Amino acid sequence: EQPSDASLVHSLFPNPMSGRSTISFTLDKPGSVSVSIADVMGREVGRVAQGFFPQGRSQLSFPTDQLSPGAYFVLVAAGEQTGSIPTIHR
Repeated sequence: EQPSDASLVHSLFPNPMSGRSTISFTLDKPGSVSVSIADVMGREVGRVAQGFFPQGRSQLSFPTDQLSPGAYFVLVAAGEQTGSIPTIHR
């Protein structure tokens, strides 16, 4: 697990990613959340989830097989809250 650059995102496991990963995040209030993967240039290369999540801590498990080996950021956006966590895909 790696620390996030924002309190919204708690962890990404495993990190480095391989096969499947799970991201953990906490919302101050229920609302619409977008979870995506971006390359180091900031281009979105995958959408993990987009939908309504409850207040509190949530976890999402997602496949990473479609990613080429390299460095990425997993991004979480929920209204005014945003967070990211850097990762490598092997």
